[in-house]
Amino acid sequence: MSACFRNSSHGCRLRLAAASLVVLLSPLAAGAQPKPAAPPAASGPASAVPAKTITLTVEVVGGTPSQPISGARIFVRTETGTLLVESRTNKHGLAVIQDVPAAKVKLQVTATNDWAPQGVVVDVGRLKSPPTVTFVLLANTAAEPTR
Repeated sequence: MSACFRNSSHGCRLRLAAASLVVLLSPLAAGAQPKPAAPPAASGPASAVPAKTITLTVEVVGGTPSQPISGARIFVRTETGTLLVESRTNKHGLAVIQDVPAAKVKLQVTATNDWAPQGVVVDVGRLKSPPTVTFVLLANTAAEPTR
C-alpha cells in the first residue's frame, strides 16, 4: 500500500488533488474543446426582426437657437407598433441605440411637457454611415404654462 494512503498527511492530500486536476484537464490540454451550447431558439415577435442590426444615433434639439434636449425618451418600434428598444438622450441631446434592425422602424420622441412629441418611420438600413437621425422638437403650445 502506498505511503499516501497509509499516512493521510496534508502533503499527500495535496498531491492527490493535483493529480486529479491533471486528469480532469488532460482532454483540454490535448486539444479537445468542449462543445458550445446551442443558442436558444427564437420565438415570438423577436424572430420577425431581421438578423442584421446597426447602432443608431438619435439627436434631439429644440428651441431658437437649437439647444440639446437631455432626458428625451426615444422609442424604436416595428411598423406594427411592437416596442423594440427604449432609450434616453444624454446632456448633449444624443442617444446611441444599439441592435436596431436594419429595416423600416418607427422612431418616436417625447420630452417634457414643454415639447411636442414627434414620430417618423425610417428605413434604418438605407441611412448613410454613421446612421444618425435628428429630431427638432417644437414648443408644445398645448402645454399649460409653468408657474
